[in-house]
Amino acid sequence: MSPAVKGGKPSGLSPAVAERIANYTPRKISPDVWTVIAPFVRSTVTDFAAICVRAVDYSLPPTTRLVAWCHNQGYPLERAVVLDRHTIALFVEDYYKVRTLRTRRNIRSALMRIGRVLVPEAYPQPLPPIAKSPVAAPYTTAEQAALRSWARGGRTTYRREQSALLLALGIGAGLTRADVEHLLVKHVTVDQDGVLIDIVGGRHPRMVPMLRDWEQAVVDVVNSGRDPDTYLVLPRAKSRSKNLTNTHKVYGAGAPSTIRMRATWMAAHLVNGVPIKAFLDASGIGNLESAERILSILPDPDPVVARRALRGEAGWT
Repeated sequence: MSPAVKGGKPSGLSPAVAERIANYTPRKISPDVWTVIAPFVRSTVTDFAAICVRAVDYSLPPTTRLVAWCHNQGYPLERAVVLDRHTIALFVEDYYKVRTLRTRRNIRSALMRIGRVLVPEAYPQPLPPIAKSPVAAPYTTAEQAALRSWARGGRTTYRREQSALLLALGIGAGLTRADVEHLLVKHVTVDQDGVLIDIVGGRHPRMVPMLRDWEQAVVDVVNSGRDPDTYLVLPRAKSRSKNLTNTHKVYGAGAPSTIRMRATWMAAHLVNGVPIKAFLDASGIGNLESAERILSILPDPDPVVARRALRGEAGWT
C-alpha cells in the first residue's frame, strides 16, 4: 500500500481531495480495466497530491490514461516503469498523435512532473522537446495553373463547379476543412469590394475577404439563385462528416491538399505585405506565436526592398 494511504484513506490531504481521489471513476475506461488499474492510479495521484496539493485536477485524468495504456501494452504496473520518461514519451506520441503540438507538450510535461516527484532517479537529463510538425509547402504558380486545369476537367458540370469552389475557398480564402464543410451560401457577400466570407461558429469565427483572382467560382454560385440556406460546397452530400472534404477521397486523384491550399493563401498575403493584424484576424490564427512556423515557407525578401521597407520609405511595396 502506498505510504500516503492509511486505513484505506489518503493521509496528508484534505478530506475533500481524498474523497475525490477515492471516488474518481473515468468515463472512457472500461470497468474491467479500471478495476485492475484503479489502486495504482489512486495511490500514485495520492502520493503526488500529498506533495503538490493543487495537482489533483491536472494529474488524475492523464495519469489514468497513461496507466490504462501501459496495462493494454502489457507493461507491469510499477512506478519505475509507468512513470519512466521514455514510457511517457511513447504514450503521448501514440495516444495523443492526432492532437495539437501544444496539447502533446502539455500532457507530457504534466506526466513528467509526476514522474520527477515520485521517481526522481528516472529523470537525470531532460528529454529533447517534441519536434514541431513541418509546414505544408505552398503550391507554386505552375502547380496552381495545373490545379485550375484539373478543376476544368471534371466529368460533369456539378463536379467542375465543386472542384473550382474547392480551389477558390482553399487558395483564395485559406479556409480549413471544417470551415468549408459548414459554409452556407448565405454566409457569402458579393459587393463592389469583392467577396467576403463569414465563418460562423466553430473554433475561429471570422470574416475573410477573398483574393481577387479566385473570386469568380464563388460569385457564380451566389449569383445562380441557389437557396441561401444550402451548403456552398457539395450541397448534394447526404451528411456533413469530417471526411466530406477529404479531397483525395471525394474528388479523386489529382485533387489538391486542403492544408497546402491554406499555406498557399497564407504565403501570398505575407509576401504581399498585408498588415499582420489583418492577416491574423482573417486566418483565424490569432497570434504571432502560432504564425511563427509559417515563416519557414516564405521566400527570402529582396534585400533592397527589405531595406527600404525597414527604413520606412513610402511606396516600398
